Amino acid sequence: MRRKRNKINKLMFLFFVVGITVSTAFCGDPNETYTIDYKLNTDLIGRLNQVTAGMTTFGCGPVALVNSMVYLQKKFPSVYGNSLVGEPTEANLKAAAAALATDTYMRTISETLTYPEYFVSGTYDYFEAKKKDKTEYDGDYVLGWDNNKGTNKSEYNFRTWLPDKSNCIFWNTLLSSIGESPSVIYIENPISGSAHYLTLSSIHLTYFVQGGKLDNSKPRKIDFIDPYDGILKEVAFREVDNKFQIFYDPVWETGHIPQWWNVQMVYNQKPVPEPATIVLLGFGGLFIKKRHDR
Repeated sequence: MRRKRNKINKLMFLFFVVGITVSTAFCGDPNETYTIDYKLNTDLIGRLNQVTAGMTTFGCGPVALVNSMVYLQKKFPSVYGNSLVGEPTEANLKAAAAALATDTYMRTISETLTYPEYFVSGTYDYFEAKKKDKTEYDGDYVLGWDNNKGTNKSEYNFRTWLPDKSNCIFWNTLLSSIGESPSVIYIENPISGSAHYLTLSSIHLTYFVQGGKLDNSKPRKIDFIDPYDGILKEVAFREVDNKFQIFYDPVWETGHIPQWWNVQMVYNQKPVPEPATIVLLGFGGLFIKKRHDR
């Protein structure tokens, strides 16, 4: 029994090493460039909008998460079934958004907005209440985290992203998650101070320079479901002064025009890998190692 357990431990260690290598691939040789084109099946993402949900002016956070949870239910039925939002009817999606907006989770109604700190803690509490110990959480926030809101970000595998030092943390989170499930991103208008949540569905970067830098001379696009109207949209994406920005049009504002909004947060949820999957990936790592040794 001990020999068998040791073999499994070795395989899991190999998987861990391979995983670390992949996750840090974007922070290596600064002379390397990459083409990135990650796209989720948008047919699986929910299309609830704030008007239908009865949260026109302040419900973007709960609605964005509900649309992401629809994807998780459809993509991973053996893990979640209908535990997160129920059968994805309009009535059930509205009810899930309303529950998230309460003080039990995101405090959206009482605060008349969703602070990122409460979005993170509320998301975690909601998932664990609906399907305990089945979800992995990963996220980054660009400075300004308010611990006075009673949210300890380390409890939710959440980090402060320091763009003045390195953008690699942000990219590792974004790129490692987008192929599996929709991340919710939080954006702010640096001029007006307005903020919004979006359900990210894909990212297209013709070139990505290692060290966490974009080549702004090449085409860059991201796709997302906008919780305000439930519509799939594609916009430009850039990096300026160590800030990641998207060219977003706030259609709910009077006289709205597209502007560059700062990406302040990325937060992702995905199923915890089953033990059998970890072992199989470990075998894959072992195979890679043996081929390398030859």
